[in-house]
Amino acid sequence: MVHNGGVHRWFFNTAQWNPSEHEFSFLLSVLPQHEQSAITRFLRLDDRKRALISRLLQYGLVHQVLGIPFEDIIINRTLEGKPYLENIVIDSELPNFNFNVSHHGDYVAIASDSIHIVGVDIVSHVIPERETTLEHEAFIKAIGAGLGYDLERLEFRHTNWTDIYCLIDGHKSEEWQFWLSELGEGHWVSVARGHPRFAVKNYWKTLHSAEVEESAYHSNVQMPTNFIPQTIEQLLPVSLRESYRILSNKIT
Repeated sequence: MVHNGGVHRWFFNTAQWNPSEHEFSFLLSVLPQHEQSAITRFLRLDDRKRALISRLLQYGLVHQVLGIPFEDIIINRTLEGKPYLENIVIDSELPNFNFNVSHHGDYVAIASDSIHIVGVDIVSHVIPERETTLEHEAFIKAIGAGLGYDLERLEFRHTNWTDIYCLIDGHKSEEWQFWLSELGEGHWVSVARGHPRFAVKNYWKTLHSAEVEESAYHSNVQMPTNFIPQTIEQLLPVSLRESYRILSNKIT
């Protein structure tokens, strides 16, 4: 298992990936049937690509961090649409392992955390000029609120888009951290990371250790500031990588 505290930031650029029909079918086959159906319901190839990469990022991350085989990974969604891992994680270093995924334009990104709840949101071809909905959406996705949260309660402040913090009901929150960075080609990504007690009820119930000792929230785990690009091979289990290379004509 690869821990790094369970904290990861990955992305994939779908514009640079043009799979053959056989390659796409092979990658579909590594996922559960219900995930395959959710992907193939899209009519446009670009939408199918984004949906497939979104699932591969989620399953690949869970597999690499926790060592769970693809076929045993169970990912569900709350009523509000927040993805969560159904599998019980028995690991003192990962008491609240959770993740969030976003896609927009050509990019798909995933962020994970071991203790705090995390949300990620992407927007394309926009250079923020003020406190925008990008941070709002990442916050909403972190707490699992869907569209039911009153955004008027939030106010974001920053210094040249660093040291971003939020005010909740007019009070500065010390329990949230925010990062904004550029993925490339005009795509920006925002990450929100906060205390599990902010999770809405349906999402809070999915957390395995919603009540964690306060000292755990001030750990020395290094927070990644940049998102790391991933290849298809990196997202697959080692046992499938050679088959994929052969299929995609990547063996030299």
